[in-house]
Amino acid sequence: MVTSVDFTDGNSYKDILKSILPSVTDILPAKSPLVHCIRLLGIIRAISGLSVITEDQIKYLESCLPKYEKYCSQVTRLYSKNFNYPKHHSLVHLPEDLRAKGVTENYSTRPGEGFQQEVQQAYDQTNFRDIEPQVVRIDENQEVIARIRMYVDLHDKENQRRLQELDESDGGPQLTPTEG
Repeated sequence: MVTSVDFTDGNSYKDILKSILPSVTDILPAKSPLVHCIRLLGIIRAISGLSVITEDQIKYLESCLPKYEKYCSQVTRLYSKNFNYPKHHSLVHLPEDLRAKGVTENYSTRPGEGFQQEVQQAYDQTNFRDIEPQVVRIDENQEVIARIRMYVDLHDKENQRRLQELDESDGGPQLTPTEG
């Protein structure tokens, strides 16, 4: 039921990757670039998910990446699949990251997820032409609105604190100020 999944996380994709290769080999021709692409992605995922990694494993990973890119470009030509997205591009940097930061359980790609959603929402508000200045303007406006909201909330909290202080010092509740 992979095609009808509504919500997935990293673990769901890992589970799908484990079971998809045997399934597609029964459906697609033996020399299909998609089969090779999935196989290499499974190898890359397995190596990158190790809790201890050696230099030899990183070198093997480096040897898999050009093959994976070759098959991805063939899949793009045959099936019109677009592999141009940030997480796919980050595979190119994976060996360097493993050498510099250690195994992937020491860091995560998830902290930036909220930012990607904000950018997508800003992008959806543009006219889809010359988007960078529009997205910057939208982001600046959202920052200004957030700052104003923060100051209003602080002001309200301080007023509430003062009213509570007056209540305690005068022995009874004070009337709240009315807006004019």
